[in-house]
Formats: sequence, structure tokens, C-alpha cells
Amino acid sequence: QTCALPIWELPLVRHPRPTMAPRTIRVGSFCTGLDGAWQALEQLGLDDRCRHAFACDICPNVREMLKHNFEGLDDKNVIPDVVKARTADIPRCDLLSGGFPCQPFSLIGKGEGTDDPRGTVVYKIIKYIREARPKAFFLENVSGLVTQHKETFENILKALRGIKGADGSSYYKVVWTQVNTKDHGVAQSRPRCYIVGYHEEAKRDSFQWPAPVKMRPLERFLDPIKGAKGILPSSGVKRSNLRILHKKIKAKGGKLGKDPYVGDVQSSPSFGAHLTLGYSPCLTRSRAGNGGHWLFNRNREMSTRDMLRLQGLGAIRFRLPAKNGVRMSERKLRQMIGNAFSVNIVVRILSRLLPAAGLRSEE
Repeated sequence: QTCALPIWELPLVRHPRPTMAPRTIRVGSFCTGLDGAWQALEQLGLDDRCRHAFACDICPNVREMLKHNFEGLDDKNVIPDVVKARTADIPRCDLLSGGFPCQPFSLIGKGEGTDDPRGTVVYKIIKYIREARPKAFFLENVSGLVTQHKETFENILKALRGIKGADGSSYYKVVWTQVNTKDHGVAQSRPRCYIVGYHEEAKRDSFQWPAPVKMRPLERFLDPIKGAKGILPSSGVKRSNLRILHKKIKAKGGKLGKDPYVGDVQSSPSFGAHLTLGYSPCLTRSRAGNGGHWLFNRNREMSTRDMLRLQGLGAIRFRLPAKNGVRMSERKLRQMIGNAFSVNIVVRILSRLLPAAGLRSEE
């Protein structure tokens, strides 16, 4: 009962190594987090033909993590704040990613949309796209952007499609969809909206969204069962929710310690403790950072390695930076994992987006 292979070696994300176009791909990212776009390029075997143009994240811990773990990212091209940065000063790139802030659009947040200053960050990203003209981009956000903030979503699409070329036609082909991580092989329920744009200089096969693939068993993503019994979380809220969920499992006829139930034991009374069977609930900054997901067939909280795999990131590869001799806590890394892209999704999108934009050719 082990995860025998890292996620990038599982059949569902294995891709033939492509023949690259001659040019090096310059990769830029806003709201970079753990740099899911670069992680996807690594899994596709393309990182040796790419280089970091820039990264940008408002969180100082994330910036230190990026500079400590990714060659080509340093004080010169890791930008603190996209809103304050002059667009003309941001390096140009060929491939751009942006996981712009989701809190204003999340169903579990206040839902203030563009009344929340974070809800307007996407328009600064669009301004960069308009001026820098990357060959391809993808933007990611929660599904609430589509379902609860339709006017903002339509304005985003209109602004992207309104970028014109020299002949007055739309410079980018812009498409969007909603996808769930568990519908693309990895056992986490994480519904997200993706917006993809690419510029066609010559006739090529158009971008096509990847078809769903079968979800791998949850066990493939978890550390081995080590038989630790009687573990209880330190938080009273978690212990109370754990008792509630024990009763729910028994009422369903489930077997504690055997069936792959995952419980949200950190939820507030208004949200309510809840269960999933055979896959993880959505990893969030709060849940990941505070050990909010409980594995009932292991009688423990989800580990950092579990979370990395359930985000398509594979086994631990991140080195924790230190400041004044004090190493960054693993809790901060977990928070970043909760905010990250599901890399399995990005792998499948980029394998189709790069050829459509002429950034690679197929063998």
C-alpha cells in the first residue's frame, strides 16, 4: 500500500519527449506560488529548453521558496507585486501563467469579487498580456468565478479577446473550461476554471481540451500505512469533528481503519464537517497548512508528501530556505501546496497548448 511511482511516472501523465522548435521558451508567471507551470514543463521533459523570464508573488515566503529552489530565479526577476510593478519593466515571455487571487470569487469566501482589491489583479495581468504579447498563456481560478461572478468573468474574456493584431483582428484565440483534478487522474476534488489563449502565426492544429481520464486510486498518492493507532489531533474543533465523522462513517456502513475515507476535520460549525470516499476534499491554504484533512484508514492527518502527490507535484523536492539561521517551517510549505496549481492538469493543458502556439512541434 505504497505510492510506488511518483506522479510524473504514472501512465496518465507520461508523454513522448517532443521535438522542440529552435527557440528557447521564456516562461513567466504571475501569482506564481510553487511554479506549477515550470513543474509541468519538467514533467513533460521540456525544462532544458526553457528558461525563467520572471516570477511574481506578493507573499515573501513564496518568493524565498522560489529563489531557493528554481535555477534562474533571483532578486532580479522575482517581482514582489504585480499591481505596483510597471508593466514596461516586467521581462517579456513566450509562455505566461497566472493563478490570480481566488479569495474574491471563492464560494467559501466573502464573494466580494472586484470590490475586493485582489479581484482586480487579473486586469493588471491582462495589461501585461496586451503589451508583452506572449505566444501563449493560461489563467486559473476557482469555479465560483464562472458561476457566481459571471459579469466579471465575461469582462475578463472580453478584454482578452479584445487584444488586436496589426490587421485589426483578435490577436489571441481564447477558450475556457471548468475541470476537476479528480477527472484527470489525481484523487483530489478540485474544480477550477482555466482560460487559455494562444497566438497563431501559421495554420496549425487548434488547441483541444484534454479528455478526462480515469482517477487513480487514492492509495497511490499516500504514504504507506504505518499502523499508528490512537492518534488524536490537538485542536478541540478537530477532535469534535472527528467524532462526528466517525458516526457518519458507521452510519454509512463503512469500516474505520480500512475504507479510504478522508474527512475535513477543521471546518467550522457553519460549514460542517464532511467526508469524501476514495479521494481528497479540495486542498486549500488553510486546510493544508493546519492539517485539516484526516485519513481514516491511517488514523492520521494528511502528510506533506501526501499533499504534494495530490497536487500532481510528486514526492517532496522543495528545499526550505533559511533566514538568519532559522529554516522556513514545513507548515508554510503546506500552505503553498494548498494554493498551488494541480500540476497534472497543467501538464495535460501544456502538451496541447505549446504546439498550438508554435512553441514546440510534435515528433
